[in-house]
Amino acid sequence: MLLNSFEFIFLFLPFSLAVHYALRPCGTVYQTAAIALLSLVFYWIWAGVHTLWLAISIVANFALAGFIWRAPVGSRKAYRWLCAAVALNIFY
Repeated sequence: MLLNSFEFIFLFLPFSLAVHYALRPCGTVYQTAAIALLSLVFYWIWAGVHTLWLAISIVANFALAGFIWRAPVGSRKAYRWLCAAVALNIFY
C-alpha cells in the first residue's frame, strides 16, 4: 500500500485518525503507542515479513539506549554501548 493509494487515503488514514482522536482522553502515551502500532501494521501491509526485522531493531535500539542512559556520562562503558548501537544500525 502506497501513501497515495486509495486504500491508504480512504481506509487506513481515516481509521488511524479515528483511533488517534478516540484515544485523546487517555493521554499522549496511549496515542503515541497506537500510532507506533499502526505504523507497524502499515509497514506489515507494505513489506510483510520485513516488519519482524524492524521490530527486532526497535527493541534492540531501545535496550541499547537504556544501557547508554544508565552508564556514567563520558565513561568508556557509555562509549562502548554507543559504538555497539551505531554498529548494529549500520551493519544490520
